[in-house]
Amino acid sequence: MLGHPGRKLLFMGQEFAQLQEWSEARSLDWYLLDEPEHKDMQEYVKKLLHLYKEYPALYTETKGYGAFEWINANDCERSIFSFIRKTTEADYKNSIGFVCNFTPMERPDYVVGVPKAGTYKRLVTTETGEKQVVSYRAKKGECDGRPYRLEIPLRPYESVVFEFPKTKKKSYIKEKNKIKNKIVCGTKKIVPQTFFCAMM
Repeated sequence: MLGHPGRKLLFMGQEFAQLQEWSEARSLDWYLLDEPEHKDMQEYVKKLLHLYKEYPALYTETKGYGAFEWINANDCERSIFSFIRKTTEADYKNSIGFVCNFTPMERPDYVVGVPKAGTYKRLVTTETGEKQVVSYRAKKGECDGRPYRLEIPLRPYESVVFEFPKTKKKSYIKEKNKIKNKIVCGTKKIVPQTFFCAMM
């Protein structure tokens, strides 16, 4: 639910999947963290909370539909849902995408549509212990009503969160080109002068 618009509520013990109902008469069952499954859950929730803090698309707009956009809400045959969380910035700047597989079936050939070209970076996966850096290169071709597609293999019950391509600032590109032009023009001026000095 962290990807869904709205304020988040994480009640005591949920971050490590406490089994008993919470009670003011006793402390949380911290001993559960000695078990790998509960420890993994705690680490996963920690990653999600860091993600929530780092990406404004997850918290800047909590009302209406401006911060949320479906990619595919109709893949009922495979029970896979995909959507985008975005800011008010143009061209999907600082947006992140979610793809969620709600079945025990592996989908090695899953394809999801995206609105722009470039390289998309995986931020989080629900797979335990997965630390490999993964990127997805958008390919030209209509998918989910969008002009580009990503090939994202999905394991059973896996959810993937990915970052949209970074957009370079126009001022930076303009300044870079200006410096490049100065160097080229400078070379044209310097070469004849150097040649003239050598002749003398």
